Amino acid sequence: MELHRDSLFEQVWATPISRLCKNFGLSDHGLRKACAKLQIPLPGRGHWAKVAAGHKIDRPKLLALRPHGDLAPSNHKRPPRVALPSTGTNVLASVEATDWSPLTDSFHSAIRLLVPEYIKAEKEALQLKAQFDWEQAHPGGEFKGAAPRFGNWQSFCDNGQVLLPTHKKCFVRVSLLTYTRAFRLLQILIEKFEAAGFSVELASGRERLKLARDSADVSIRLVEKLEAGQRRQSDSWSKEPRFVKTLSPTGRLAIGIEQRGLGESVLADRSNESLEQQLDAIMAAVEYRYQRSEETLKRWRQQRQESEDWERARQQESRLREVARLAEEAEKARRQALVQEACDWQAAGTLRAYLSHLELRRGRGGKPMDDYAVWLVWAAEVASVLDPSSRRVAQSDREDAAPPAHPGI
Repeated sequence: MELHRDSLFEQVWATPISRLCKNFGLSDHGLRKACAKLQIPLPGRGHWAKVAAGHKIDRPKLLALRPHGDLAPSNHKRPPRVALPSTGTNVLASVEATDWSPLTDSFHSAIRLLVPEYIKAEKEALQLKAQFDWEQAHPGGEFKGAAPRFGNWQSFCDNGQVLLPTHKKCFVRVSLLTYTRAFRLLQILIEKFEAAGFSVELASGRERLKLARDSADVSIRLVEKLEAGQRRQSDSWSKEPRFVKTLSPTGRLAIGIEQRGLGESVLADRSNESLEQQLDAIMAAVEYRYQRSEETLKRWRQQRQESEDWERARQQESRLREVARLAEEAEKARRQALVQEACDWQAAGTLRAYLSHLELRRGRGGKPMDDYAVWLVWAAEVASVLDPSSRRVAQSDREDAAPPAHPGI
């Protein structure tokens, strides 16, 4: 197939290569190789996201074709690094050019289920963009194409083009610009984590990617840094200008490694070094935070053991105090019973003395009441029941059974 250099240059700056390659029956890699052979400059990483967000980007000129010998030698198999278009701040100038190719890679189970959700979110975002472009070109017209029920492209851009935004904490927060790179970077990291002996799993709620080994763990988060700004907008009623706060994707990723307890190491894309070039530093940070997690867990276990020992000592002391209290109360009750027993004995003696006195008066000729004999038997039984001495010491056969005389008689 014949590719005309000037025409191809116009097309690669008008349509993403991942789509354009289908027109030529080539793969995106094949079309890139053709562009490299023809010395056609390609859009940098994030170019199409910037265009979609409404940023004006200067297109390079197509220089005259140089002899092959004038090309600088390169040992890299991947496309050359290019600078991202500026959005008002310094952005990463050392990440590999992206071709917006779809995520067809095989991913780890910890992140595999997230990939379709992000692909769907990308599709919906591009549908919003298509609707926005059509409505801008046809004011007042009704868009007939596919579009999500909710959301609009301008709001999506104002919020940093973040895919699957949520108010909850999420371990991966990236934009339309970086999500494919983010997942491929995560896959590379997970393979290195597992090679280092970590088991990788997605924690509940997607709040963190958990790396566990032995008795400790660390958690991972991957986010894209967003740039705060504002844009001018006219009020729909008064037509007066007002400023709207905005967030813009920068293309710069940052990875955070958090230990148990407190502490986090953060590594980010730098102007001369991407995260993909900092894998050893990332692994060193993971090992460092893992060791700190082990120390934290060891300290927590020691504190918990000390707390449990203190609680056991407190409960033992409480039990001893309770035993002493019960013993004291029991002794007090025995003493009170003894005093009451003596009082009952004294009362029984008083009753018997009284009965003896009545019998003495009757023996001297006194006249008893009509039911005196019955009453006397009952009164003697009362005195016998009231007297505790017979229960404490059995009465001897030699002991006189007659009621003792009252000391006062």
